[in-house]
Amino acid sequence: TSTSTGLSSATSSISSLSTSTSTGISSLSTGLSSTDSSVASLSTSTSTGLSSATSSISSLSTSTSTGISSLSTGLSSTDSSVASLSTSTSTGLSSATSSISSLSTSTSTGI
Repeated sequence: TSTSTGLSSATSSISSLSTSTSTGISSLSTGLSSTDSSVASLSTSTSTGLSSATSSISSLSTSTSTGISSLSTGLSSTDSSVASLSTSTSTGLSSATSSISSLSTSTSTGI
């Protein structure tokens, strides 16, 4: 469970502000990525505050993934499964004003 609070802005063509912790045989990618894995996805997201996404592809994500999983954020295509149980909470003034930008804080644990 991750929480992001404050004034966050990503204003570049492909930019990622990421804080990542990876434990186990796991793969975590942020940015322009493609993931092919498998499992289920149960996600709960809450966004509070002034949030504006004014770009073609932008994502403000805070994710936690546990298990045999791959987590990708940004311009990504996921072909099937990955058991990802993620709870995301975003509070504050967050704006993503670029063509591909992602502000992500991710933790991945497991095989």
